[in-house]
Amino acid sequence: MTTWFGKRTRRAGACRTSGSNRSVWWTTTASSSRRSSPGPRTRIWCSGSARRRSSPVLSALHFLTHVGISWIVADLARLTPRDRWIVVLAGTLPDLDGIGILWSEHAYAAAHRAAAHSVLFAVLIVVLAVLVADRPWAAGVLAAVSFHLHLLLDVIGTGGLPIRYLWPLTEREWSYDGHWVLASWPNAAVMTATALGVVVIEWRRRSLREPPR
Repeated sequence: MTTWFGKRTRRAGACRTSGSNRSVWWTTTASSSRRSSPGPRTRIWCSGSARRRSSPVLSALHFLTHVGISWIVADLARLTPRDRWIVVLAGTLPDLDGIGILWSEHAYAAAHRAAAHSVLFAVLIVVLAVLVADRPWAAGVLAAVSFHLHLLLDVIGTGGLPIRYLWPLTEREWSYDGHWVLASWPNAAVMTATALGVVVIEWRRRSLREPPR
C-alpha cells in the first residue's frame, strides 16, 4: 500500500482500473493506447470512475461522518460551546471548495479538493481559531487535527479521488492506492463508529449535567 504523487489529467479513452485497488495506467495517443506499469509519470484519471460508485445519499452520509468526527475531536479538551463549533467547522469547511458545482463541472473539477483541502487553508483555519476562540491554543490544535482527519478520510474513503495539499504552490496531487469507495464496508464501519462515539459523548455530557437524585 503506497501513496503516489503526480499530476492528474483527464483524457478521452483514459481510465484507471479499480480491481483489487491496484493502479494500472493507460497512456492514450492519437493512434493507439499503450498499457504501462505504475511509475512516476502523469496520471490518466477516468473522471467518471469514482462518480459511478457515489450518490447524493452516500455523499451526505460521508459529510455527516466529517461532522461527527470533528465533534468527537472537540471533546478531547474542555472547550466552550463556541470553541467546540470552531473545531467542528474546521473539520467540515474543506468541502466548501465543492461549491463550484453550482456553476459547472469544470469549475468544480478545478477547485474541489484544492483550495480548501490545502495546507494554506489549514493555516488560515488555525489562525482564525486562535484569534477568535475562548481557549485559543487548545481550539487551534484541535482545529488542525479535525481538518487533517477530514483530509485523511477523503483520501482513503472516497474511491481514490486525490487532494492537492500543496495547492497553489504546486498542482501535485496526493492519493492512496489502498483506498476504498463510498459504498464499502470500511466506510460503513467508520460511519457507525462515529455515530456511536457521538451518542456516547452526548450521553456522558447529559449525565454530568443532571443533578444527583
